[in-house]
This record gives sequence, C-alpha cells and structure tokens, in this order.
Amino acid sequence: MVDRLSSYYYNRGLYYVYDNNMAPALECLKKSVCCNRRNTTAWNLLGLCFYRLGRFGMAEYCWVESIKNGDPGDASVYLDDLKADISAGYPFLGKVCELSAKGRYKEALKVLDEGVPEGLKKTAAVLKYAGILKYITGKKDSAAKLWEKAAAMDKSDVQAFLYLHFAPARRDKPVEKVKKVISTIFGKKDRM
Repeated sequence: MVDRLSSYYYNRGLYYVYDNNMAPALECLKKSVCCNRRNTTAWNLLGLCFYRLGRFGMAEYCWVESIKNGDPGDASVYLDDLKADISAGYPFLGKVCELSAKGRYKEALKVLDEGVPEGLKKTAAVLKYAGILKYITGKKDSAAKLWEKAAAMDKSDVQAFLYLHFAPARRDKPVEKVKKVISTIFGKKDRM
C-alpha cells in the first residue's frame, strides 16, 4: 500500500517538474520519500529539484539518502557533479557576496559571469542574484531576462515574479509586458 502511495506521489511530483512548478513538485516528492524511504528514484528527483532551485545542501542530503538506500549509480554522479560545482564555484560566490556588500556591483557581476561554473549559473537562486546585480548596474533588460528565466524554471517562485513586476515600472516599460511573460509561462492569458 505505501509503495503504491509513494509511486503515486512520485508521479504527481514528476508531473509538476515537467510543468516547471517546483513548490508542489517538492511537496509531492517529499511525501513520496516519506511513504517509502527506499524510493531512490524519488530521492534523486527531489535532489535535482533542490539543485535547480539553488538549494545545494538539500540536494546533497537527498542524494546521500538515495545512496544509503541502495542507489550508488545516478545519485553518486549527481553528488560528484554537485561537489565539483561547489568546490569550483563557492570561492567565486563568496567573492561576489563580499564585493556586493561593499557596493562594488560591477566587479561582483564580472566575478559572477567569469568565475562561477555554468551549472551553478543556471540555478534559480543564482539567476535571481545575477539579475539583481545587472539591475543595479543599469543592465535592466538583461536583469529582466534573467528573472524571466528563473520564473520560467519555477512557476511558484514568487520572488522572481515580484522582481519582474516592480522592475519594469522603473525601466519605463509597461506592466503589460510582465503580464505577457507571466501568461506565457502559465499558458493562460487571463491569469492576471
């Protein structure tokens, strides 16, 4: 019974992942592994979702659990890739934060663009942060594009939508563009 329930929640989570709707995907996948802690497929997908959002500690935890529960294959590869990205990227991300704290945003953006590994740059958290840096340095259209990418990765990411909602007004662009982006992401024109 619990195995079937675990499979049900896994399949629901997978549906939400394909729909780029991470909040319900995470909830379903968490329920899946609660029902069956040995469901390594669910652990792996849960880890991938956390990675995509930039929640690396949680991604690592999921893949370690997957390995503990009998999946030395995919989870080990994901874990090795994560560790490689973190060891290569964290010194640069630390430097980006340090420069940002000092108000040296252009330098921080340069370090982010040149030093952070591509895998980390494609996560929602880094996309949003890079968008903020671009916005502060006057690259407002580039910032909006990064926030659009982050919003497209996760329809339930309120932060990205708030950046998109408020930034265009300051960029002398109508809010209608934001509504168009949101309706494209959600697939409905009357959503707003």
